[in-house]
Amino acid sequence: MSYPLVIKRVLFYTLQSILTKYGGLIMNFKVKLFPKGHSLHPTQFFKNYEFQTVTIHWTGNQYGQTHSVVYDWWLKQNNGIGAHFVIKNEHCLQCVPTYAIVAHCGSATGNRTSIGIEVIPENAAGKFSEKSIKTIKELLSLYPPKHIVRHYDWSGKDCPKNYIDNATWEKLKLAITPDSW
Repeated sequence: MSYPLVIKRVLFYTLQSILTKYGGLIMNFKVKLFPKGHSLHPTQFFKNYEFQTVTIHWTGNQYGQTHSVVYDWWLKQNNGIGAHFVIKNEHCLQCVPTYAIVAHCGSATGNRTSIGIEVIPENAAGKFSEKSIKTIKELLSLYPPKHIVRHYDWSGKDCPKNYIDNATWEKLKLAITPDSW
């Protein structure tokens, strides 16, 4: 059960053109999409295949996790809840194409307009590492300017926990916003 060859080629050539355009990436970027038939396999798509908002999450206080643990947990749960990307330090795993809708923020509007970025924190308090912050910024620089929000802004959930306080959030938002925006 995998994506048709044509989709794999499109993803490969898209990533290849991004790498060529930007002279390579600092982050370690990998794509591992959910298999056909899984609840997180794309079946609904953003209007005009373009997201409007970026929603930042944290994976909870499981700071020792790896991308594989998060991906495998979503795979096992098979409940349609996940995110487009998982970031830990300089590693970025794409799980869902950025043109596809996935439930991730507890809001129908948010899910229909936003991509989700799950960040594995560096400690139980939920603080993101400096490497993770740089990786988010680098990832976002690959896209046109978007509105950046927290999961908290959609549903009131304490996510990302360390950034619920508005002053702390504004500092993080400034740090992850690409200079080109």
